Amino acid sequence: MNCERILTPSEAASAEAIDALDGGGRMVLPEMDLMLDRGIELRSNVELAGQGDGTVMRKGPGRVFPLSGYHNYGGLSIDIELWADSMKKVFTEYKKHRPYMGTDTVKYAALVVSQQTRDFARHQGLSPFWDTLEGINEIHNQQHLLLDVIFDDSLVPEELSKYAVVLMPNVICLSDAQCEALRGYVSNGGVLIAAMETSLYDEWGNRREDFALSDLFGVHYESTDRLEGGEPLILVPQTEELNERFGRLVAFTGPSVNVKRADDGDAEVLFTRSERQTLNGLWLGVDEYDSDKPAIVRKSVGEGTVYYLSADLGQAYLRTFLPQVAELLGHFMRTAATPPVEFEASKALEVTAHWLDEKKMAVHLVNCTALLGMPPVYKPQDSEERRPFLFQMAPLADIGIRLNEGTIARATAAISGTTLDVKDHHLHIPSVGHGEVVVVELRK
Repeated sequence: MNCERILTPSEAASAEAIDALDGGGRMVLPEMDLMLDRGIELRSNVELAGQGDGTVMRKGPGRVFPLSGYHNYGGLSIDIELWADSMKKVFTEYKKHRPYMGTDTVKYAALVVSQQTRDFARHQGLSPFWDTLEGINEIHNQQHLLLDVIFDDSLVPEELSKYAVVLMPNVICLSDAQCEALRGYVSNGGVLIAAMETSLYDEWGNRREDFALSDLFGVHYESTDRLEGGEPLILVPQTEELNERFGRLVAFTGPSVNVKRADDGDAEVLFTRSERQTLNGLWLGVDEYDSDKPAIVRKSVGEGTVYYLSADLGQAYLRTFLPQVAELLGHFMRTAATPPVEFEASKALEVTAHWLDEKKMAVHLVNCTALLGMPPVYKPQDSEERRPFLFQMAPLADIGIRLNEGTIARATAAISGTTLDVKDHHLHIPSVGHGEVVVVELRK
């Protein structure tokens, strides 16, 4: 450090002057009483000292700066006062909803968001990682299925047991301990829906020879086609029930892996993967389009059920928003585990549910009609496509809610302040504007 230097009163006259001190060393303030207008930000290698009780630095009075000149929205200069009326409406609505927020969610399904996979599955990349998760989330929004997000540290018995269904759409990196916890979860009655390269790598991104959970999946890993973007896939239903529900084919574009059925034959093949990549020129009554290549399998393990999907339905849905893709995942979930709350409503309605106490539930209904046409994830090409957005809310009518656990004693629309018609496990909401909170009281 350089030599000591005693400052003159002019050099120490303000915080700005002290900030400007340069050259390093020990800067000694004169005997003085200095009122600071703001905090001090010293340069590197500068030490500031006083001269005992004779040097006094005081904090100046606070000042209020208007936000009207705030320049941090897209690089534009916008007077925030122009937003005052709109923001007042937003916070007025928020105040109405606040008493029904922040409580424990009604548990049904959990989506595993794996930091291990994000950090150590280096062959995947961040874009497909987030696209997969966003696509699965959008499917649940469209299907009105309650969904929580959990992380790597929740892959333990006490956390997994809270959920009827656990979704692992491409959780590539899993430790041996996490895999063992998942085996216990399924054996005790849980439903696991896994896809793509789930468990093919350990928690540090080291490749295994096969899925660590191949014993649950009922299939063995062979190869990966693509982890991003994907290729045309044609899935062929293998049961009469699935044929009646989804037709003779389910076609979409997405990433996929190739697997083979385990020799024990315990896994039931629900869909096979056609060798064809296009429907163009296909004559269903004449041409051969099926194969013995498993695409979706189901296996009973202990008291639980495992579905393994060789395709990434999250990325597939995010590419084209095909209803059939969303219905496929929703069908498997509802078949394996009945949701505690079900809805009859437009797909423009998003739902969540929270417990207010042991016998009282708050169901949040959000009207998203103003966002119809808007992609859930912004991509640069979206601006070029110029998708039409409504930007105008349209009320949603005739919404039905069914509780599959417990009997409804009373239900009210908390925001509009109305009592709702209730019959056993069902209730009816005549209309929802921007949003509503339905408070459901169960019989004791």
